[in-house]
Amino acid sequence: MKILLVLTFTASLTFANDWPQWRGPDRNNHAAADAKPVTEWSSEKNVRWKTDIPGRGHSSPIVVGKSLYLTTADKEKSTQSLIALNRADGEILWEKIIHQGGFPSELHQENSAASATAQWDGTNVLVVFENDQKIKVTAVSPKGKIVWTKTLGDYLPSFHFGYGSTPVLYKENLIVVIGTVTNGSLLSLKTKDGEIAWTT
Repeated sequence: MKILLVLTFTASLTFANDWPQWRGPDRNNHAAADAKPVTEWSSEKNVRWKTDIPGRGHSSPIVVGKSLYLTTADKEKSTQSLIALNRADGEILWEKIIHQGGFPSELHQENSAASATAQWDGTNVLVVFENDQKIKVTAVSPKGKIVWTKTLGDYLPSFHFGYGSTPVLYKENLIVVIGTVTNGSLLSLKTKDGEIAWTT
């Protein structure tokens, strides 16, 4: 199964108008004041490019400089990956497999094994996956190199909805929620090395 990523921004969007995390640069769904978003489109109108993405995912893409980053998961190959695309034309620049195996065994039909949106910390792309019944965070360089990986804790979901919580970036801290049947937690990690700053 493939998903299709469609870029519908207008030509006036500049690289200053990045979208580095879910809900945007200020976490409030607001674009920069000078941005001119598309308000009307069809399968062809106001579409700059279309790219088939291998696998399946419900995360949102993030936009940083000349690149877009998007997570995806392939059940048949049992992989969870981060993909980088060229912002200008949608060409896939690289695909980095973050996890091979440990694929979530049961997921609600409206969820995916790649539902958390990536975050840009100014240096690396941070991704979160449920894998091997645990929540794992990985930092990936803009060139696709894994910088560090941290296993945070067990994930035993109720009703098999699966994981879908996008982390929040606050200064040098990545705040992650593990909503699980027992021993759920809220954690803060240092983005430079994945060290856990606090857990509650």
